[in-house]
Amino acid sequence: MKVCRLVLFGALWAFLMPGCAPMNASSAIREAETQLDGAQKARADKYAPYLFFMAHSYLEKAKLTEGFSEFGAAEQYGLRAKDLASKASTEARENRLRQKILKQRLKQRDKVREAK
Repeated sequence: MKVCRLVLFGALWAFLMPGCAPMNASSAIREAETQLDGAQKARADKYAPYLFFMAHSYLEKAKLTEGFSEFGAAEQYGLRAKDLASKASTEARENRLRQKILKQRLKQRDKVREAK
């Protein structure tokens, strides 16, 4: 009875496991697309262009490899795209804040020079 359960469990596991790879790849790609949309809203294409376009490139590569049924590679590319898009969002916010501070300081400097 115990052996029968083990054989049944093993057969079920062998049947269901190959179905996980496509779902994992699709999930990683979907998450990367969401992160990339957030990065675009943060204006990462202007304030963090390197990271933004690297994330975009990895996302395109993930989609391409998923199309060729290379799900493990597609998942890895998708996860890398998600990570880069997240970093691009953060860097874009920081760089936009730096630009704002710089503009304020330049205005203050110009006022001081005009007063002299």
